[in-house]
This record gives sequence, C-alpha cells and structure tokens, in this order.
Amino acid sequence: RVDLWSRLYLALAVLAVCQAVLMLLQTYEHRRIYQRRARRQPTARFNPRVELIIPCKGVDPEFNSLVKQLFRQDYPAYGVTFVVESTDDPAWQNLEPLLASAQRVPVRLLAAGRTRVCGQKIHNLLAGTASLDPSVDVIAFLDADVWVTPKWLRLLVEPLQNTDVGAVTGYRWFVPSRDDWPNALLSALNAPVALVLGNHRWNAIWGGSWSVRRATFDRAGIREA
Repeated sequence: RVDLWSRLYLALAVLAVCQAVLMLLQTYEHRRIYQRRARRQPTARFNPRVELIIPCKGVDPEFNSLVKQLFRQDYPAYGVTFVVESTDDPAWQNLEPLLASAQRVPVRLLAAGRTRVCGQKIHNLLAGTASLDPSVDVIAFLDADVWVTPKWLRLLVEPLQNTDVGAVTGYRWFVPSRDDWPNALLSALNAPVALVLGNHRWNAIWGGSWSVRRATFDRAGIREA
C-alpha cells in the first residue's frame, strides 16, 4: 500500500515537472515572437481607412473613459460607430454628450432596434456594418468593456498589410481590481487561454478586439453567416 502511494506521488511529481518545462518552453517561444515583432517597423504608408464598430449595452464603470480614449487613437484615418438596442439604453444618454468631444474623428450613433432572429449583440453588429462608407478599407470591432491604449488601433491594423493575414485579433486580460482571492482567481483562470495564441494556424478570433479587411469580410460572407 505504501509503495502504491509512493508511485502515485512520484507520477504526480513527474507530471508537475513536465508541465513546468512545457510552460518554460512556451514562455520562451512567446518572448521570441514578441521580440521579433517588436523589432519590425510598420510600413508608414499603410494607413487604410478604418471603421471601428462598438456594440453597447448599459454603462460600465470605465465606459466614459474608454469612449474618450477611442477619440485619441494614434491613427490618421478612422471613424467610430456606436450601436445600441434603443435610445432608452443608458449608453445612448452617456454617448450623446461624449460624441461632441470627437473633434477630429467621424462618429455615428445607431439604434439597431430589438432583435427577433439572433442575439442582440449580433443584431447590433449587423446594423453597424450594414451601411459603411465606400472609403472604408478595414473594419475593426471592440467590446464596450475593454480598456485600450492610444496605439491599440494601429497595432490591430498594421499586420493586415500582409495579404496572407485574414484577420487580426487581440485578447482580454482581466486585471485584478482588488487584492483578494476572487479577483486573482478570475485573472488566473482567464489568462492561460491567451497563451494558446501564437505563431501557428490554429488561432481563434476573439470578438472583443479584432480587425479584418473589408474585402475579406465581404468575400467570407461573415454578415450572411
């Protein structure tokens, strides 16, 4: 009996060591890819016209700060479309005065109406992409509860200059707002999924932050899907 437990403990220890080695290898690979991409300078002439679509529902604590940050993106040619279900949504009342501060960025505020055939977020996205200006070359999407930096849009669009790239995706990082176990646990459970992304073909697109060429969006039939 003692020998059986000893073998079990030994097997668990071996598995733990193997997992640690794999995590070290994965960390090394991510660091190598990051350093390689950080050294690569973006093409200054690649500034396609972007329309950023943001479906909204309700008002998150940092919602107003996010809206202001979107108007300060380090990108020369983009517009922003906010889509809500109706004018009764609190997001609509918050957005109306905020949009007046968008001095250099064209903005749209749309009420998509209540959905009848799909989820409300999908319905809002369909409304936002239904009537794009002909000058729009890239469509970008962002969830309304995400915090972004001034270079977020540029980093999201720059890889599309490679014609082999179908779409570009970001991913969320839950940052603990308080120093307690529930916050730490949520962050720890969410973070490993991001490590699955990498320099391979089996990458998923996270709907909360992604971009795609308009031609690819249309050719793939994403609206119809």
